[in-house]
Amino acid sequence: MERENNELALYNALRQKGLSQKAAAVVLGHGKEESGNECNRLQGDFAGDRAKSIAYTNDVDSGRITRDDFIFHGPNGGGYGWLQWTFWSRKAGLWNKAKDLGVSIGSVKAAVEWFWDELHQGEYSSVLSALNSDMSIREMSDVFMHRFERPADQSESACARRANLCQQMFDLYAGSEATIQDNDVAEVYWPPRVLCMGMEGPDVHALQGLLAAHSYVSNDETGIFGKQTDDAVRAFQEDHFLAVDGIAGPMTFGSLTTI
Repeated sequence: MERENNELALYNALRQKGLSQKAAAVVLGHGKEESGNECNRLQGDFAGDRAKSIAYTNDVDSGRITRDDFIFHGPNGGGYGWLQWTFWSRKAGLWNKAKDLGVSIGSVKAAVEWFWDELHQGEYSSVLSALNSDMSIREMSDVFMHRFERPADQSESACARRANLCQQMFDLYAGSEATIQDNDVAEVYWPPRVLCMGMEGPDVHALQGLLAAHSYVSNDETGIFGKQTDDAVRAFQEDHFLAVDGIAGPMTFGSLTTI
């Protein structure tokens, strides 16, 4: 079974938060049911290329879809993201978290950090306790389903199907404790942070790789955001009708990864 970058990143992020292998697999199993573990999934978008989801996410990141529109007027019933957040206050939390972190609303980073904040709210204390317990996968999955996800279909067959997905996630990831390679991080965490002149590191290196792929830089994949990278970002922004400020944030990354 091929491991999707988003799924692998989600598993590692949950483990880094301190969840056990079993608990991380349970959350991942429910994410599989809700969105296929795709953090930018728009409710009702089942197409393999997720074109509608990508376009919608870019519009939210760019501000073409406002906060109120995202929260109250989402298409196809309103569900969005990794765990298909639907209720207005939960979507508001996801939107706020993405903006606070300076990342795309459809990124793994925004999804995991908002999930973690939400899990520690008093309303979900029983869910957090279950995830930290020695319950079986089925028992843990049932708690997560009934007290956190609360889908319309909570029948025995639905519970069994979700528990089976949780077991699949455990079998796939827990044995190997797979880690994310640097070239995967660039794909699943866009934008990993807002980048600008003077910054350096693997995030900058990945940005330079994207710019090079669009023929905006050459021989500048150093991992240091210098003048050549700044010029390239500004040129890309100007050519794609973005604010020309030399800052690589959600709008710029959204264009670089979808064009």
